[in-house]
This record gives sequence, C-alpha cells and structure tokens, in this order.
Amino acid sequence: ARGGDGRLWTAIVFIQGPALAPAPVVSFAPFASASALVNQQYVDLLGRAADAGALSGWSGALQTGQATHASLVAALLASSEHASVVRPVARLYLAYFGRSPDAAGLVYWVGQLRAGNPLTNISNAFASSSEFATRYGSLGNQAFVERVYMNVLGRSPDLAGLTYWLGQLLNGLLNRGGVMTGFSESSEYRYVTSTQLDVASVYLGLLRRAPDAAGLSYWMGQLRAGVPVATFVASILGSAEYRNRF
Repeated sequence: ARGGDGRLWTAIVFIQGPALAPAPVVSFAPFASASALVNQQYVDLLGRAADAGALSGWSGALQTGQATHASLVAALLASSEHASVVRPVARLYLAYFGRSPDAAGLVYWVGQLRAGNPLTNISNAFASSSEFATRYGSLGNQAFVERVYMNVLGRSPDLAGLTYWLGQLLNGLLNRGGVMTGFSESSEYRYVTSTQLDVASVYLGLLRRAPDAAGLSYWMGQLRAGVPVATFVASILGSAEYRNRF
C-alpha cells in the first residue's frame, strides 16, 4: 500500500494461534537430580560409579527426554561391560549352585573381578564352598563330569565331551573349578541362561535381591514372548519395592 506521503508500507497482520504448551517437567524421582539417577544405575548394574562422560551424556539425555530411566537401565544391561563383568559371575552361581546369586555375593565377586582377580580364581573359590561340596564333593571324576552336564546343560554328555573333560581332570590340566568355568562360559550355557540372567540382573540390580520363583517364571515368559526388556524394567522401576529402596 502507498501512504499519503507517497511512501510504500507493508501491513503486517499478527494472527494469534493456540498457546504453546509448557515444556513437560521431567521427574527423576526417587532421585534428586538426573546425575544422581545415572550414577545409581551404574553402581547398581555395573558395580562402579559412572565416569564423567557417561554421567554428562546420560544426564543430558534424561533432562531433554531423549532417554528414560528404563531405557538407561536397558542400555546398561545390554552393554559389553555388563556382559564381561557381571554376567560371568552370575553364570557361575547358576552353574555351581543352580540358583541366582544373592545380591551381596554378586556385588562382592564383581568387585573382585574388577580388581583383577581372574574368573578362574573366583570359580576355584566357589569350588571350595560347602554348597559345592554338597552337590558334587563325593563324586569321582567321571561321575562329576556327568553330573555337571546334567546340572549345568540339562543333558547327558556326548562321548567326545565326556572324554575331553575327563581327560582334562585326569591329566591335571584342569581342576574342578576349571571345568566349571569352562561349562559356565561355553556358548551353549550362555545361550540357555540368557533370558534367566536378563531377569535376574534386573531384580538384583534394581531390587537388590534374587527374583522369586513366580517373578522369574513370569518375566522369562514375557521376554521370550517378545516383551522388550525396557518394558520389564519400567514395571520394576514403578514398583513400591523399588521406590522404598531410597
């Protein structure tokens, strides 16, 4: 348009749209801050404090909504660090004693592994326990190997496997602790215990206890049916039992 003085001007019309919704308030309860939440998950699930980079990265992701408490836990459970430090100790408990570790025992032995104590030494300590003696102590070498196959892998030994492990014992190449480590770290045992360890790791990390039989059975079934680990984790995080820890 042109004004009375001959100069051009532009009319700008402001159209009021809907008010922008306020940014959602992110809660880190039961923790006071995102960094406190992140650090506790590292302690609970990996047995160590969060390093500075992880603390900064995860805290920022939580504050912006790019990550959730449950997705953080699921990521730590799926990490190579959890696979190399926590799960080997938990598998030893399953292999030796047919049960999930108790929380205090898992924390102690994960700490030992982090301090440089080899898994074979931890296995030998398990082999000297009264619980191990009750399950295996009076057996001869062949009967011991056969029992290990049944207790650990749930099957009778194949001839080649029986011959191999028996030869390791008879020739002094391995003691019984070494045999148990070999079984617990085998690809077959890693596979058959994977889902059970997923469930046990969540209970032990978040609730500081081994799963009860009903909870173990239910959540193993859910995970095998395709329920994401993060969904399982979110259920535990939302429980009164978890909140009451803090």
